[in-house]
Amino acid sequence: MEINQYQFFFSQKKSFSSTSQDQGTLKSKSENVQSDNVALSSLTLDDAQKVLYGRLDENIRNVLSVEDVVPSLQPSDWTPEAVAGRILNFAQQFLKATDTAEKYNSVLAEVEKGIKAGLDQAKDTLESFQMLNGTIAENVSATESLLYQGIDHFKSMTSQLFTSGSKLEA
Repeated sequence: MEINQYQFFFSQKKSFSSTSQDQGTLKSKSENVQSDNVALSSLTLDDAQKVLYGRLDENIRNVLSVEDVVPSLQPSDWTPEAVAGRILNFAQQFLKATDTAEKYNSVLAEVEKGIKAGLDQAKDTLESFQMLNGTIAENVSATESLLYQGIDHFKSMTSQLFTSGSKLEA
């Protein structure tokens, strides 16, 4: 039996009242709603979104376990070398697609901007949780160093790649 996505998410016959603080504001409007057919037009946009997100969250949690969503992670997946390697390998795929030194340098400049933005965002996030210290700070610094070493390597390859016709190798 095929169930469309809307039937799946809205098939639960439950009250919308929730113990969640975010959805608590809906209680007064939704206490009496007990059926599949919700008259969303009677709710404000914010309330309707809260109902939707609450139902999605509940149904996703019922269907998926953490193991289904997040693959088994190993500590070695998060070393500075592993993280920098994944980022540089991803960047390298874009660089390999270039056919002139001008395009290569343009893509490389965008890669460098993206890496800087990603590092800045990661640092800001860790700082906001007061976690950018100790081993974490050392690993972020080591990852940053490895990333910029990789960028420098890519920069040094420009003349070699487009004068000798060799393929890009990390």
